[in-house]
Amino acid sequence: MELKSMRPNNIRSIKIETAVKITAAIIGLIGFLSVARYISVIYSSLFMLLFPFSIYLEYKKGGHPQRWLLNLAALAVIIFSFLRLDSKDLVTPTVEGLLMLICVKFLEEKKFRDYMQIYAISLFLLAGSALLSIDIAFSIYFMGLVFLLPAAIVLLTYYSQEPNLELAKGTVVKIVSKSLLIPLIAMPLTLFLFIALPRTSHPLFDFLNRGEKAKTGFTDNVKLGGISGIQEDATAIFRAHMDKVDDRLLYWRGIVLDYFDGASWTQSGEGSSGEYQLGITG
Repeated sequence: MELKSMRPNNIRSIKIETAVKITAAIIGLIGFLSVARYISVIYSSLFMLLFPFSIYLEYKKGGHPQRWLLNLAALAVIIFSFLRLDSKDLVTPTVEGLLMLICVKFLEEKKFRDYMQIYAISLFLLAGSALLSIDIAFSIYFMGLVFLLPAAIVLLTYYSQEPNLELAKGTVVKIVSKSLLIPLIAMPLTLFLFIALPRTSHPLFDFLNRGEKAKTGFTDNVKLGGISGIQEDATAIFRAHMDKVDDRLLYWRGIVLDYFDGASWTQSGEGSSGEYQLGITG
């Protein structure tokens, strides 16, 4: 069924294409703002240059780069991001790569799938910001996407059927307001599922968190059968070169595990210490 213009002659109207472009730009901007604090200034600067330029291209309605050229740029971004992955920080390079991909999508002459990809990448950016840090700002960005995405998808559905469709502003307001019922119904249901469903005792995505816990080199407890785990880290912190010291002045300093509870040895906390003469040979 072909959709006809729903614009009365005496009422101001808005093109469905314009509404879709505005919502896509806002959603993409929210995705960027959610990660802007955690990424390199180079990537932030690139987005702040390319994003306004893409809006200018939409206003001009022409001059978009060739799609094959943008596809090559997207492939280069993916490869470069993959090469930058580090076991100590998987999230930041991934987020920076996603930000460049959304820039590429904004520069394209967009179709239905391109808008959907912008929505998806924005969600991934928000998810990446949650892995980096969760604060009140994350809640604001999250609520923004929760209410914007359903309305954007409904408008995009109209656009996919008739790109040149014009709607009265009152009709657009009705479409958007009814779309908001989706998250308003979903949020209480989500809260119920969060309470009702069982939860694991260990975070599923803990391996994605940034950095590693500090290690002293040796564990502060030794369990029966766990002798092999005494040394936590064999990495050399530093090496010092000095003149030979009198053997009688050499000593070891370390943790004394002086309490045994029947299963493991730990430090009693009473400040046990002592001096032991080293027998140096060779």
